Amino acid sequence: RLILDKFSNTDDRFNKHRNYMMILLSVLCELEIVSTNFVRDIKKRKVIKHIRLVLTDEERVLVNEYLFEYFPEFHRFLHIFFHSGARISELLRVKDIDIDFKNQRFRLLIQKGSNYREVWRQIKTVALPYWEEQMKTCKENDFVFSKGLMPGVNQIQPYQINKRWYRHVKKKFNIKADFYSLKHLHTTEVVEMINSNEAALHNGHTSTDMVNKVYDIRRVSRNQKNIIDLDNKFA
Repeated sequence: RLILDKFSNTDDRFNKHRNYMMILLSVLCELEIVSTNFVRDIKKRKVIKHIRLVLTDEERVLVNEYLFEYFPEFHRFLHIFFHSGARISELLRVKDIDIDFKNQRFRLLIQKGSNYREVWRQIKTVALPYWEEQMKTCKENDFVFSKGLMPGVNQIQPYQINKRWYRHVKKKFNIKADFYSLKHLHTTEVVEMINSNEAALHNGHTSTDMVNKVYDIRRVSRNQKNIIDLDNKFA
């Protein structure tokens, strides 16, 4: 508990660090090095659930034009990620053998929960030119995104995407939205253009719960608009 207090400067960090320590202790329990996962007895701290910040329409145009001109590889990755429905880590594991242009799809390895699984995700037609450009120099068994966000033999880590976003976007233009918020933005637009079921399917969710609770950032405002428009007079 003293370790958590010392190295957690916010309540959210405290809960994150607590979770990591629980994972570590669970491994030690399996190896019978410790008898119990005592970190579970440390209570989580209450945190404020902040409204997810996303790019405005003006910021989307600004970021798109800037990255296209100065950082075309990052620009291409942004568009592929935005339309993919994948997590950053999942996209960085994709290799050339996972791309099926004939059926306009790519294969993902989902490492979440107790069971890992492979799934196919569709390549949207609007994103197809970016995939085709990215694959021009991709060799057999290459990762689609490696060093410099170009195809290569070495897998890169998700934090490198966030570092690029911070340096080229957040810091330069004083933009508050993080890179992963692009997934929230795209999911919301799929809900509005089709429905939440299709959005959940595209993101690889087994139900619409995550879409409704996490990714559909305008769900509450749409419901509020319905309330505002009600004409149920008292008399």
